[in-house]
Amino acid sequence: MFIKNQQGVGLLEVMVALMLLAIAVLGYAAMQVRATNVSLEADNQTRAVEFARDLHERMRVNREGMRRFQTTGTYTGGTPSTNCRTTNCTPENLAIFDFDQVQRNAENFAMSIAIHRCPNATAQRHCIYVAWGDTTPTIGNGATDCTDDNNVYRTNAQCTFMESFSYAK
Repeated sequence: MFIKNQQGVGLLEVMVALMLLAIAVLGYAAMQVRATNVSLEADNQTRAVEFARDLHERMRVNREGMRRFQTTGTYTGGTPSTNCRTTNCTPENLAIFDFDQVQRNAENFAMSIAIHRCPNATAQRHCIYVAWGDTTPTIGNGATDCTDDNNVYRTNAQCTFMESFSYAK
């Protein structure tokens, strides 16, 4: 015999089970999106460190050319006057050429790069900044600056910096 007051209970159970399954699938999808974003950010951080290290090594090899940056508190690039791959260059021209090469590589990944005198440094230390997204490779109190005047990362900054070199007084 069939009891009339239990009609539709099976359908209700199926609907509740489907709703629970839908919530679980949405949670899994949100987790996948977050994992993809974190993976992309980790990839950007790794690339930024590679670009900073590349420029650091080039400048370390060319100590005389690195003096080009001693007179400037900030260097964001310039057009090299000589192609140092095909022509012998002065150390200063090689420094500009090296910076340009690293900057072009960074731009291929939507990153920007700059050299700044490190804030609060006792010697003339310089830092290499690499930024991506809405962040700029700058020091200051603006919303898009990489670090503040104390070299503390800004909230939500998408950048990295590396202390690279200093000059003897």
